[in-house]
Amino acid sequence: MRRPETRNCGILHIRILEPEDLDFALALTNAEGWSYTRGELERMLRMDPEGSFVCEGQKPLGFITCVTYGHTGVVGHLVVSKEVRGKRIGHSLLKNAVDYMTDRGADSMLLFATDEGVGLYSQYGFVKRREVSCIHVAVGGDRKARTPTSCSLVARRDLPEIIEMDSQIFGDERTQLLELLHDEFPKNAFKIQRDGRILGFCFGRATPSGFDLGPWVCSSGSRQDAEDLFTATVLSLGDGTVFLGVFPDNPLAVEIANSVRRVRYWRTHLMTRGEERYCAHIDKLFGVAAFELG
Repeated sequence: MRRPETRNCGILHIRILEPEDLDFALALTNAEGWSYTRGELERMLRMDPEGSFVCEGQKPLGFITCVTYGHTGVVGHLVVSKEVRGKRIGHSLLKNAVDYMTDRGADSMLLFATDEGVGLYSQYGFVKRREVSCIHVAVGGDRKARTPTSCSLVARRDLPEIIEMDSQIFGDERTQLLELLHDEFPKNAFKIQRDGRILGFCFGRATPSGFDLGPWVCSSGSRQDAEDLFTATVLSLGDGTVFLGVFPDNPLAVEIANSVRRVRYWRTHLMTRGEERYCAHIDKLFGVAAFELG
């Protein structure tokens, strides 16, 4: 595949986001209160080194990240410096990302939008599909808690079966994502397996600012199984604040998340362009991977 070309947008131009741009990108996201970390942005570049872009004049002014899984593209971060908002920089960055993902064969795209972003994304064909609950919970402190006996660590040999389950839930194959998360955090990935068949899994990961939980999937229909996966994962992470995104359409996921002390809560919107994602098996999806990862 050819390397994306630098694009001019008036006196500004768009180019690929490089590792040396990460300090700028982090400063911009943290100014918005998103609290992303270098490791998370580096993961985006590892998954798709040419899928993130910067718009700049004499200095960088905004950036966007995206990744592609099969025929599905995911828009992650889109942030423009407050000093230059209203100059259609966000439009230019989004168009560049949509064109890039289309060139890679994506005919379906998704993103998670704040209320402020819905109008922009709607202009590029994204449609609101469902609400997503964004929850920060405080975990830890119970030194006597034990990992549920129903759960065990995910082994590398389990990944093909987990990838197949995830493909049915998400609607496309995310092999690279799941392998990367497992390789980075093998002690924070749990499964429930009975009669030689995996019925659920949950991945967790640590960041300097807390913990992320997801994807979290349970196909058995058992609340206990879903809760055990959640418990095993948060116990492996330790004391701190855990972020998770759950769909209110899955009341069991909301119930389990609400059983832990909530620190912060807000809602966002899943928007898709083209075929919808997460539509057929929402009752089996308890937590998304991350807003930037799909």
